[in-house]
Amino acid sequence: MRRAFAFALLVLLPWPRPSLASEGIVSEEEEEEESGASAEDAPPAKSVPVPFDTKWIEPCFPSGPQKAAVARFRSRDFAGAAKDLGRVLARLPKSAPERNPLRLLLALALMNQQSWQAAGEIFEDLWSTYPLLAPYHAYHAARCRLRDGDSDGAFTWLSRVPSGSVIEPDAAMVKVDAFVATKRWEDVEAEVDTFLGRFPKGPRRAEAMFLRAEALRELGRPPAETAAAYRKVWAESKAETWAARANERLETLARTVPPEQASALVTRSIDEQLARGMILYDSYRNADAEAVFAAALATPAVDKATLCKLRFHLAQSVWKQRQRQRAAPLFDLAIADCRAADDKNLTVRSLYQGARSYATAGDKEKALALYAQIENDFARHRLADDARLRAAEVFTGSGKEEEAARLLDDLAETYPKGDMGPESLWRLAFESWRDRAYDKTLARLDEILRRYPREDIWYAAGRALYWKARVLEKKAERKRARASYERAVREYPLSVYTLFSLERMRRSFPEARTSLMRELRKRMGDLDKKSPWDFGKQAVFGEPGFRRAVEFARLGLGSEARRELGKLGLRAGGAKNDALPARGREDVYWITAILLDASGQWHASHSIPRRTLTGFRRDYPNGGRHEAEWRLAYPKAFPDEVAKHSRANGVPEALQWAIMREESSFYPRAESFANALGLTQMMTRTAGRFAPWPVTREALFDPDKNLEVGSKFLAFLLARYGGQVPLVISGYNAGEGAVDRWLRERGNLELDEFIESIPYDETRGYTKRVLSSFLAYSWLYQPKKPVPPLGFALKKPASGDKSGNKAKVGKSRKQVPPKKK
Repeated sequence: MRRAFAFALLVLLPWPRPSLASEGIVSEEEEEEESGASAEDAPPAKSVPVPFDTKWIEPCFPSGPQKAAVARFRSRDFAGAAKDLGRVLARLPKSAPERNPLRLLLALALMNQQSWQAAGEIFEDLWSTYPLLAPYHAYHAARCRLRDGDSDGAFTWLSRVPSGSVIEPDAAMVKVDAFVATKRWEDVEAEVDTFLGRFPKGPRRAEAMFLRAEALRELGRPPAETAAAYRKVWAESKAETWAARANERLETLARTVPPEQASALVTRSIDEQLARGMILYDSYRNADAEAVFAAALATPAVDKATLCKLRFHLAQSVWKQRQRQRAAPLFDLAIADCRAADDKNLTVRSLYQGARSYATAGDKEKALALYAQIENDFARHRLADDARLRAAEVFTGSGKEEEAARLLDDLAETYPKGDMGPESLWRLAFESWRDRAYDKTLARLDEILRRYPREDIWYAAGRALYWKARVLEKKAERKRARASYERAVREYPLSVYTLFSLERMRRSFPEARTSLMRELRKRMGDLDKKSPWDFGKQAVFGEPGFRRAVEFARLGLGSEARRELGKLGLRAGGAKNDALPARGREDVYWITAILLDASGQWHASHSIPRRTLTGFRRDYPNGGRHEAEWRLAYPKAFPDEVAKHSRANGVPEALQWAIMREESSFYPRAESFANALGLTQMMTRTAGRFAPWPVTREALFDPDKNLEVGSKFLAFLLARYGGQVPLVISGYNAGEGAVDRWLRERGNLELDEFIESIPYDETRGYTKRVLSSFLAYSWLYQPKKPVPPLGFALKKPASGDKSGNKAKVGKSRKQVPPKKK
């Protein structure tokens, strides 16, 4: 889905960061994006190589009343945690090594109850007795002093936060808060200017800009200067709170000047409108983005480059609202203006999206013409081969199979560097399969295997080998069929085609399957008896920041651990095109994943093997380190909530985790462009069918509530489709109405062919991804049933709710598989 998701979990920062100047606070999305250090911040290694200590990946409090007290803290029961921690500390000797970590958690619990003085006294003592985390103790001591009304004391403690520390940007904003509290507005202006200059992506950036505008207003600066500062907040703030407040201030300011001046104060420049529109667009607030882009287009004398950007993003905002017919003519305007601006990339994207819009609206000829323009005018663009495949799809939808085959037949030769070559050959092979032309199918599958001996794209991993085996079974060549199934299983561990192959072998080659399973699972689970991790010496292990990250991870304070690691250049949550870590640094990244996993930062921890250290997927998780790496990539995230709701609704835990992993990447505040929310990406309409509480955005961002309705929806679908998990997965994405319709149209197909024939490319790919994750979770955590059984014969849906509400997608008939993520 992804989108580039922002990161905030329950354990990110278990204490709030309120502004003393106002009740609004920075959004968690903005805080995450702007507070993390990037790899560019990494300091040169200063330490000599240090050996790894296995204690670093063990929790501080593995058992007993200490563990129970910390569990209450992590569940955000701060009042209960404070009582339990107090009782535990009362029984501990003053020399006990775990005393200071427990006192830190107690201070944080007290601070969350606004017991500023009691919390502050602990932080101030910890500053000298717990030196490893001294920068954080000084920072929180300053916050407590300020909240308790002691600004001078706050300044004293802020002076003890080291320059260059991870917490320094946060401390700088507390200093701003102190100046605001004492109404030292000139200092507010100066400090914010320094803050924005030094930390352009720092925490609370939007609030800082707003406070600077407030300072200008309080200092009586010219209205034009003050208004420009408020407009900057409106244009650049990702947090709606600050944008809205800045807008209110602008309107108030306009009422203080003569009418002829008021308009100039509130009128946004074209650059401000474009910036605001892009903030809304990137935040999936598509209708709001459309309104801003439309208003900007009414601005006179827009330059060509800006006009192109506005046209494209206006059309794309409408497209993302799934209003394809309305989007089509808007893309025509974007094509013309982007050509005039000589913006080749946006011209091609406008042509491509315009063609998709016209195809959905039923104007096939216009769609084909636009696809052809891409091939004719921009043959080297990355979307040229996609355009060829889409055009073939239009012909197929119009019943012109020969024209479609002609386009597909030479796509791989025409675009040898494109990524749609294997897909074009697969389309031809599958069409031959449906025609029962098995010899032709086999020849085309062999051509795929010859040209592309290994396909690591998730939706195609093992596909040619699996379908080759299916053809060979049809031709009664059992020995070759078994060999092809085995190759698919061995060469593409735990892919969806591994699942299909093992289930076919269960029926056709049970003895060979038993032998293969025994081999692949011979050492499964041995890592539970002995740690498989054995790391060599690394200079980074001696860095104070790394030691702080270890300490925070062992305490379950994941956000702090992640920020310290980020400061060292150990990033998590990378995108697919990010550079791989330097040779010799892979172990440090694995340790980073271990620490983040231990601290409950599953979104960040699993993204390291998922996006960066992907080589683990070449080998089966057959015990030892390989199994440990797979478990990091497929973590048991939110285990208590998953166990509770899966048990209550009769949903397999492996399925619940698979849904979460592919929907939100375990990020509780995930939001899609279709405004699906939270861990299980529920639409508010769908959630309303199952929630016993009022459905709001914030409720769906709560992990427990989100999992409650997500699990109930899965249970409903399991009942509707007789426990056929693949249909449940498709229904979760497209809605049961769509799946019911497909079953009526092609329910005579077997399951594997049915999945390949799903007309929505999003749902087809999603079904494969979740099935692959379902297999992985079953394989890793269900030793008695490591391969979930599938029935290849489809069943009609059970009677029940026939509302046809969709979970996510609309009615577009997209055919091309999603790009590799």
